[in-house]
Amino acid sequence: MIVDHDPELIAIADHIVDMGPGAGSEGGRIVFEGNYQSLLRSGTATGRALADPGVVNEPSVPSHGFYTIDKVTAHNVREAHAKIPRQMLTVVTGGWPAQVRAPLLRKASWLNMLKLTASEAMHQYREVLGPAMKALEDVGLSYLSVGQALDMLSGGELQRLKLARLLKEGIHETLILDEPTSGLHESNIL
Repeated sequence: MIVDHDPELIAIADHIVDMGPGAGSEGGRIVFEGNYQSLLRSGTATGRALADPGVVNEPSVPSHGFYTIDKVTAHNVREAHAKIPRQMLTVVTGGWPAQVRAPLLRKASWLNMLKLTASEAMHQYREVLGPAMKALEDVGLSYLSVGQALDMLSGGELQRLKLARLLKEGIHETLILDEPTSGLHESNIL
């Protein structure tokens, strides 16, 4: 048995069990069970996403200049040279380090607060947690509990957590996303 969101892996499976209808506490129920062709006709979020993957890449717009990377050496990258267009989605393949910091929360009833979802905490602790929880909501993580351990998150949730941190801090320059769709359900990509 394999738990995965990879469309190619799902397509070759002998038997598929689709859990949902949502993620986290909004899921956990079997919404489909059967073969791939039946999944495509099922009407579940997974079935719809696989049956009609949509258009991810619209025609590109003219570049507004370039960022130049010259003689960069870090980790497994040696003497890299590149021109990256400004204000355009650019994909760089390879390894880039990323870190996730969990915010240290200080407020009233710890145990009760840690059980709240991000959405609930955003409303109940608006001044202290509002902006951080809004960022989680913006990337589709409003169902996570405030006290959720990072090692219990999926790859897709960790990617979205990184993005939420950047959104909260404010993005003023180029944003480099390290495999942004890795581990995501197909319905979360478009």
